[in-house]
Amino acid sequence: MKKKWRTLLIWTLVALLLQFGVYSYLDYKIAQVMNPSPTVITNELEATIPGTDLENIQISYAKDYLAYTQDGVLKVYNLKSQKVIFEKAPEPNSGENMGVLNYQWLPDRNALIYFYARKNPEPVTMVLVEPEPVAQPQVEHPNSEAPAPAPQPEPYYEERYNNPQLTDLYTLELPSSDEETPPDDRYNRTLDNFPSGGQIEQMVFSTYTNLMYLVVRSDDNTQLLEIDVMKNVRTISKKGEDITNISVSDRYGTLFLDSTLGSQKRILVLQGWERFTVDENPNYVILGVRSGMVYLGEVREGNLVKILGAKDKSDFSQPYDFASLWEGSLPYEDQRIIVGGEGQIISYDDSSAYVVSNGQLDQIALDGEEVLISEDGAQLISIRTVDGQTQVKLQPFKY
Repeated sequence: MKKKWRTLLIWTLVALLLQFGVYSYLDYKIAQVMNPSPTVITNELEATIPGTDLENIQISYAKDYLAYTQDGVLKVYNLKSQKVIFEKAPEPNSGENMGVLNYQWLPDRNALIYFYARKNPEPVTMVLVEPEPVAQPQVEHPNSEAPAPAPQPEPYYEERYNNPQLTDLYTLELPSSDEETPPDDRYNRTLDNFPSGGQIEQMVFSTYTNLMYLVVRSDDNTQLLEIDVMKNVRTISKKGEDITNISVSDRYGTLFLDSTLGSQKRILVLQGWERFTVDENPNYVILGVRSGMVYLGEVREGNLVKILGAKDKSDFSQPYDFASLWEGSLPYEDQRIIVGGEGQIISYDDSSAYVVSNGQLDQIALDGEEVLISEDGAQLISIRTVDGQTQVKLQPFKY
């Protein structure tokens, strides 16, 4: 009898261990799907693009396409085949601030999101207005003569001005750069509440929640827009709020922003409709959120003098526990700031890059009329103008 009980106990333990192993494996696989490890891709090549004065140059996720504007026309250039494979110009006679407003590559595949402004063919609509009826005079005494009825106002048409600008959202899906398949330029929807003449100052994407966020500025007014996977748009900024920078968590999809409302400057995190304060120091700015860390910077007199970090999280019942990661001084104003895939903070312009990694600061000289570093901090793009053409050189960014 004891032997049977011992055998049963052993098999029970074996079953529990197997069950634990299966559940652990499934949890691991789910975590890989929800928070995939970023794949670092770099290219080493040179290309010559026809023409000059390329603006807003951006490199794709796989480092094989360049998007840029030239004379107001959005173009996508295949770096491997060395040819333009897509163009989008403003509509004829559309006026200023029309055509492609801004664009950005998705961080996990070769797809370009862009916003396209065009004239509204019917910016004025005629609406039939039904006036309120006029009250009829009342008879004061039963024997009094009934007064003449009051004339009633007639319905009339009134002009109502809608948005003179229509703003369309497109997704440009690109094939592998080795293929000859044309790109798929897909219309998504028209944004009714996008302000006429508005400029998109910043765009970020959350692959975790399939949400897109835009900072749109028009006439000294700032709006923060959220667009979901069904292309529904909602305004999540507050009236009178000025937003200078946004960053999205690659793990939880929460949105961080530098917000000034009235005289109060704060760093906030948004989760759905809820807002939580990250820090209230007016000298702190959000540098970025990547690979499980939230990075803040202290800026004084135009220089970044401190970098702080805390673990990214989804529960905001307790405040963030920020620790100092580096102290010193490096340029901040008029610089491009990147949080790389390995947690390195990169501040750079066309002549030099400052990289803070593991508490150490390195300065790297850059060579080119214009220099770009990819959003993951891995690819260096040097740009020169030679004989009426634009020469582009790609190489891994090393420091």
